[in-house]
Amino acid sequence: MGIGESAGLCAAAFWALSSLIFSRVLMTAWELNFWKNVVASLIFLVHLFVVKSVLQTPFFEAPLESWCWLGASSLVGIVVGDTVYLRSLQILGPRRALVVATSSPIFGVLIGFFVMADEINAWLLLGIGITMLGVTVVVTDKKAKIESPNVFPGNFLEGITLGLAGAFCQAFAIALAKFGMSHGCEAVESSFIRIFVAMIASIFLMALFPKRFSQTGIPPDGNPDQRATSAITDQGRPGETKSPDVQRSIFSPILDFQTMKYFIPAAMIGSWLGIWFFQVAQQYSDIAVVTTLASTCPIFAIPLIWFFQGHTISRIGIVGTAIAVGGVVVVINCTVSA
Repeated sequence: MGIGESAGLCAAAFWALSSLIFSRVLMTAWELNFWKNVVASLIFLVHLFVVKSVLQTPFFEAPLESWCWLGASSLVGIVVGDTVYLRSLQILGPRRALVVATSSPIFGVLIGFFVMADEINAWLLLGIGITMLGVTVVVTDKKAKIESPNVFPGNFLEGITLGLAGAFCQAFAIALAKFGMSHGCEAVESSFIRIFVAMIASIFLMALFPKRFSQTGIPPDGNPDQRATSAITDQGRPGETKSPDVQRSIFSPILDFQTMKYFIPAAMIGSWLGIWFFQVAQQYSDIAVVTTLASTCPIFAIPLIWFFQGHTISRIGIVGTAIAVGGVVVVINCTVSA
């Protein structure tokens, strides 16, 4: 197993853990994405400073062309992709949201083939297919339904649609990032550029659409069940009781210790370690391989859900895990032999 494949699997593990935590954080998807970008930007800034100081190299070495490609990747993958994925996560729960995300390799293969001229052979396609089959078996387990966080619930079809949109955005963002990193930009610097651009873009979006960040429908008592109810019923759907909206500042979440004690670890694990390792994977692997390994998040989520939430792992989950791991082995062997 090479550096790229190892980094891809580590990124999947980090994202599985952060998804489990993010799904329980009492923020809207817009707020989650904004604040995780802010926190990750600060961490990456320190990370980049340490690396450049040790290596005694210029702080920014990436050319303007890399900034443009990585900036575009950030807008597509982090600003848009992460926001719709986080909303899908809130609606479907970790495992059901992650099964939709397994469509990313399909988009990744198509983009890699048509845009980046990546080679596709029968073994690679077989490995991708086996992996997606295994992950699908795992996350469509009936027990996954009880794992929905019910924090900001919504329509099931909406969750599926947003998940598919997020998967496409992530695959497209990988292709754009590959172009950016091909001009001599290494993983830590490219990670900082992507997350920094996302933070700046989020600030502009907050200025353009302030209600998305300030009107959350969260009642004053902060009760999670009431938060979930008001978040969905403020749409005025037939047969539902409408709860009063509560206006709050974008800074309100960071003043809530109960919220931040979960959010900060999730942001560090997913938006710092996850993105960093994923950039390393992109630097050393093809787009099809990277997206396939990233789609193994549900495999890592199973033991995490069992450990933190006490849900029993079913036989179907175990079988699906074995199938998915077999698919990953095929993908890795294919890239090694190539």
